[in-house]
Amino acid sequence: TPNSMKKLLYGIVLLIACNICVNAQPRVASDAQDITYFLPKGNYVFNPQIPLPQAVLGYQVGQQHADWGDVLDYMRALDAASDRVSIKQFGRTNEFRPIIQVIITSKKNQQNLEAIRQDQLKLTEVNLSGNLDVRKMPIVANFMYSIHGNEPSGVNSAIVLAYYLAAAEGKEIEDMLDNMVIVLTPGQNPDGINRFATWVNTTRSFPDVSNLDSREFSEPWPSSRSNHYWANANRDWLMAEHPEGKNAIDMYFEWMPTVVADFHEQGGDRTYYFSPGHPKRTHPLTPQRNQDLTSKLTSYCADALDQIGTLYFSKEGYDDFYLGKGAAYGDIHGSVCILFEQLASRGQLRPTANYGEMSFASTVRNQAFSSIGLLKGSLDMKYELMEYQRNYFIDIKKEADKALVQAYVFNSRGSQAIAYHFLETMKQHRVDVYHLARKHTAKGVVYDPADSYVIPVNQKHTAMVKTIMENVTQYEDSTFYDISTWTFPHAYNLNYDALPVAAGFLGDKVERNVFVKGQVIGGKSAEAYAFENTQYYAPKMIVELLKSGLIVKVAGKPFTYPNEGRPIQFGYGTIIVQVQYQSMNSDAIFNKLTQLAAECGVNVYAVNQGLMLDHDLGAPSVRPIKLPKVAIVVGSGMGVPETGEVWMLLNQKFQWSPVLIDYSRLGAVNLNQYNVLIMAGGTPSRELSQSVTEKIKNWVSDGGTLIAIGDAFRWTNSAKLTSIKTKPLIRLDSSLNLTYDQRSGANAGSNIDGVILQCKLDKTHPLAWGYNQNELPMMKVGGLTFEATKSAYVPVLAYTDKPYLSGCISTKNLKRIANTPAVVTESNGRGQVIVFVDDPNFRSYWYGATKLFMNAIIFGQLL
Repeated sequence: TPNSMKKLLYGIVLLIACNICVNAQPRVASDAQDITYFLPKGNYVFNPQIPLPQAVLGYQVGQQHADWGDVLDYMRALDAASDRVSIKQFGRTNEFRPIIQVIITSKKNQQNLEAIRQDQLKLTEVNLSGNLDVRKMPIVANFMYSIHGNEPSGVNSAIVLAYYLAAAEGKEIEDMLDNMVIVLTPGQNPDGINRFATWVNTTRSFPDVSNLDSREFSEPWPSSRSNHYWANANRDWLMAEHPEGKNAIDMYFEWMPTVVADFHEQGGDRTYYFSPGHPKRTHPLTPQRNQDLTSKLTSYCADALDQIGTLYFSKEGYDDFYLGKGAAYGDIHGSVCILFEQLASRGQLRPTANYGEMSFASTVRNQAFSSIGLLKGSLDMKYELMEYQRNYFIDIKKEADKALVQAYVFNSRGSQAIAYHFLETMKQHRVDVYHLARKHTAKGVVYDPADSYVIPVNQKHTAMVKTIMENVTQYEDSTFYDISTWTFPHAYNLNYDALPVAAGFLGDKVERNVFVKGQVIGGKSAEAYAFENTQYYAPKMIVELLKSGLIVKVAGKPFTYPNEGRPIQFGYGTIIVQVQYQSMNSDAIFNKLTQLAAECGVNVYAVNQGLMLDHDLGAPSVRPIKLPKVAIVVGSGMGVPETGEVWMLLNQKFQWSPVLIDYSRLGAVNLNQYNVLIMAGGTPSRELSQSVTEKIKNWVSDGGTLIAIGDAFRWTNSAKLTSIKTKPLIRLDSSLNLTYDQRSGANAGSNIDGVILQCKLDKTHPLAWGYNQNELPMMKVGGLTFEATKSAYVPVLAYTDKPYLSGCISTKNLKRIANTPAVVTESNGRGQVIVFVDDPNFRSYWYGATKLFMNAIIFGQLL
């Protein structure tokens, strides 16, 4: 065909041109490996019309690190040259790099790809799957590489695998392609991949240096493991807050693959890991049959690695509990998901205990051999894997039919933006949500159809509903690779209730999720306007008004506006914009408020007099607010995810532009440009000089607000800005008389690997202005606990006497944490230090605590 001829000519021209370029370049013979080094021996030959990687890249695989541009160039070259290959782009990263899937299968399957995809989706539908003959369907396997940017063996092995599948010819490979659709995600974190490739390629030596003291192995903070906003993108499959997580979910549901493989690297001096994980650390929603199939599948990977003498292990060191990572998300959607962990080279050549000097190329080879082994296993086990996927949805439907909880009703406590974001996340996970059909009252909460919703448990993705909505309180084991709970209603600060029946509660299905715009109620005013701080984006509105030059004030006490006999109650922290004595005229003020009300989802009320029924607009409790000018301290030792969460929150959600200042430059920076300084999740790895410490102390004393999160309190203590005392960790009982073999698990249960605890909230406190409740759930990760201070005043946020909500935690730790402060505030001259024990922005999905944190930025000046 003309298209085939075009691909043939393209391949020949590209091969000739690129070979000329390659031959013109100097080579480092010691680390150049032919493509056959990365592939198992077999009864196949390579099609010369398909360009070799070095023909496009200009170097052999493993000879240097491929950046994302290299990966795209090669995959596009394969697409142009081979009728087995097609590419689909799903989105872009924050740095605008394309996120792609590469689909490789036989020419015949490529021509019928959409029909195959639709049949694969029908396999997951209870009412449609019975009509499918899986023996005649190809099995869909999704291979995902390098969600962590500095784990490059994955993305580089994707190049090898793509070449192998596009170029190899022979009965075995042709049978595989006829009976499989291989969906490659060559790199899940393009921004991080690019950063790491650039780092190694620009710091390596020729010939290679294997001494770990070399700069090549010391990637600077925050490293390229994370995405643009320094988030661990492999934890975002549930939270869905970043482009990498959102697109990963969309790519998963595009195919709902039967097999999912997720390729990573591990530190230390381990060998090679593949699933299953620890048998007692599997999430209870994952069927045992899933784990059995996993073991059988990875035996093929073991056989492949045996061919090259690579050591490996499974069933220890990792688990399949956290469902928000790529190697587990599909386990509750009928897929069999497998995690691979290759010992990281972190450069071109490194010393190891098990392999001597290990080359980067050898790590790529291990991943390629595992990939091909898994392909063979998936093909051999095709029927039982696809039958498992079909039966998974049938079985889970039967379980849902008899579940004690049939639905969840919820509202967002009046915060329309939080409802919007929660519904957005449910849509991302393909969870069906309905409007509430009739009023429901439970535990003193009235759920009104006007602002309440229902999620039925009995729907296609029943397990996803459970993992999102349920508290988890029973565990078979008390050691976790990640957090032990993530219940979304607590994270979003929802009112919610479990219902034993769904009938009668389901109204119309939520088909379109529309952000509710605010408005100015009461028309144009000649006196003032007022809006409460209850809505999620009220802080954005406050700052935009201040940036426009308006005088903005906040009411420290509730007040009641007479409103011609129809009084309106305004709560603590209500924002007031008077019309007189402003730099804008009344028309401009009205127009500005109208625009921002719509944009931020905040209702604004026209107030036509200053005399209230209680506290007047000119009362001493009504005080002006200064525009927050925020700087975030960054650099080695500071918390990477915590700092990135603050940066993303202000950037992406509130459209602020905080200044990131490396702590090494604090001595040279004029801090008077800022009135808020944030230190998140750690302390500088190098002690700040006495002069810098004094500079910050003087800045606070002159009126600055210093916000510290988690371990950052250690610096505020050392600088004598705070005098926080911590409660000691619970140590092992010395009378236990444990054997040496029991040491590794002895502390199980003593750690706090992510639990959700209830806190009591003083809603009269400026940091709590805008909340209409007395309690607030918080995620606690780690054992940091502050001693309660002797004071006549309650802290703004403190753990309750019985704080447990969800997650794995010992009774001793609960008692240790009960009634201790979760936020500490200390005055210093005219300024404030505000310390959060726990991360209020945890994984960027803890929407319920956002207001607390934003209030610290905006109202900290008023404490």
